Amino acid sequence: MAVRLQPSWLSWVSSVAGCLNALGVACDNVDVAGHSGYAFLMNVGDNVCVSGPTTVNFSLLASGLLPLGRSILVFTGATCMKGKSNDFRFAYDFVAGEIAAGRPCVVWGAHVPEFGIAVGVEDGKYIVESLTQQHDPIPFDKLSACVGVQMLAFPTAAGRMGVERDGSALHRALACLRSQTGDPKYANGQAAYDRWIAAMESEKTDPFGNSYNAQCWTDAKRMAGEFVKRLAGRQPAVRKQLSDAAAAYGDVVEAMEKIAKLFPFPDADKKVSDPAIRAQAVGPLRAAKAAEARATDALAQAAAAWPKRDLTKEVAMLAPCGIDCATCDILARGECAGCQGDRRKQWSGDCGIRQCCVDDKHLAFCSQCSGFPCGALKDWAAVYPHHGTALERLKSMT
Repeated sequence: MAVRLQPSWLSWVSSVAGCLNALGVACDNVDVAGHSGYAFLMNVGDNVCVSGPTTVNFSLLASGLLPLGRSILVFTGATCMKGKSNDFRFAYDFVAGEIAAGRPCVVWGAHVPEFGIAVGVEDGKYIVESLTQQHDPIPFDKLSACVGVQMLAFPTAAGRMGVERDGSALHRALACLRSQTGDPKYANGQAAYDRWIAAMESEKTDPFGNSYNAQCWTDAKRMAGEFVKRLAGRQPAVRKQLSDAAAAYGDVVEAMEKIAKLFPFPDADKKVSDPAIRAQAVGPLRAAKAAEARATDALAQAAAAWPKRDLTKEVAMLAPCGIDCATCDILARGECAGCQGDRRKQWSGDCGIRQCCVDDKHLAFCSQCSGFPCGALKDWAAVYPHHGTALERLKSMT
């Protein structure tokens, strides 16, 4: 099975893009990083440890990929104990089924704690293509899956989402920029810059992790700027605001490139141990923080000015919860008429969300409710990636 990996320091991004390309989806790393929201994160751990760029919610990021044209199936194991859990065996069988159907999968722990693409299986081993350029087959229970086994598949064509695709990506970007990690060991967004600056002003900085973070987040911000430029090109009504955001990201990248140059990976010379070199990093980090704050403000202005549309025709196949019934396999098999269709022929006739939204409140969509998004809808959206995408779709319609 032939795949092509586009170089990126964010191996999840390059692996996803490689899988989608192999399945006939025209996209690149910028599309994946932008629609998923990864480009708009910056997760920095204590002492700028190496785990920051990969300690993110990849299941949540995956839910943003649906507009690119494939359904998303995520498997995340509950343990990181190599070979001592059924998770590793189940994941292998899961991937083997996808490979047999001619579909590559994203796998975590491909030779090192990074992502790669499983292109084959044999005798209980994965055959993986990755940016590490290592090609030895990996026994299914020997993945370097230090935070638990993770797999991502794209089983069916889903159709590129036509309802506010760019608007949904914009709201996701803002959510990622403003999100908090919930783990005191890590900080995201503006707080991540503060943590990184504090590390530069102390002697408690991991040389390997610091240089890795520098390369990863410089790459992420470069893709963020390019993605926003693409949005500006497609959205004339808010081009000014989006162009301002893209220009601000240009300043972020200029500052971050200074950091990446100061600390080349893997910083074998331990330059970060030199107080004089660390001091040189503080100014660029502060400049990057200020520039990304400007970018965030401009993106928020774009979201506020986003043109409202007559969605009458476009939402004809949307369920009250935001799921696009037109992309559903159950409807395609003729086993359901869609959530807006004949109730005598519906797959989930007792849906609690529809009962609340349509029957009790006489609304068409949850986004029309004064309590949107309610706790019940948020809990539902957290269960599966396509539920999260449905909620983001509803947000783009408000």
